[in-house]
Amino acid sequence: MSFLSTWLHQSAPIGQWPVIASIITNGFQQIKLNWFSQCVVSIDIELLADKRTAAKVVQYDLGGSAALAITAYQISCASNMILKNTYVPKPSSKDFVGLLCGRVSGASQGDLLKYLRRYEEVRDDASTQQFRFGVDVAGYIMSAEPPMNLSLRVASMSHSLTARSCLVIAQAFADPKEIHSFTKRVSSLSRR
Repeated sequence: MSFLSTWLHQSAPIGQWPVIASIITNGFQQIKLNWFSQCVVSIDIELLADKRTAAKVVQYDLGGSAALAITAYQISCASNMILKNTYVPKPSSKDFVGLLCGRVSGASQGDLLKYLRRYEEVRDDASTQQFRFGVDVAGYIMSAEPPMNLSLRVASMSHSLTARSCLVIAQAFADPKEIHSFTKRVSSLSRR
């Protein structure tokens, strides 16, 4: 970060955290619903094209383990981005992420933390993290162990979820450089 952008972008004071967390929570929820619907359609199309399989889409509505997996994945993105850009002071970042977890989970913290740990333990290996995520979401959609090709399809779609989630975070913290960067990335992914 250059001196000018560092000077213009200060860490958010603790008094602003509840408002920022609400903005992120609302954005995450909209993104989560739209992205999950895209996954369902993509898997449905793939299964219809493959006449050899008896597998089918069972879950058309977001809920259960898929909601937890997507939320955990979004929280993981948020945690990485908040640390990278020092949106809150580094010693307080876990407190902010904890506030965010409390706002977005809607389920018991234990269930959400299980998925968070699953993705965080492979934080340095993006492809493994995306594959685990793909298995979790595709498995929920099919209510069964998903075939590898469908897990990989969902994993490849995670780039869009990540970019859109990061854009919401950048907007919540009013970071023009990251807003510009993620707007371009979302636009690029939308053309694919």
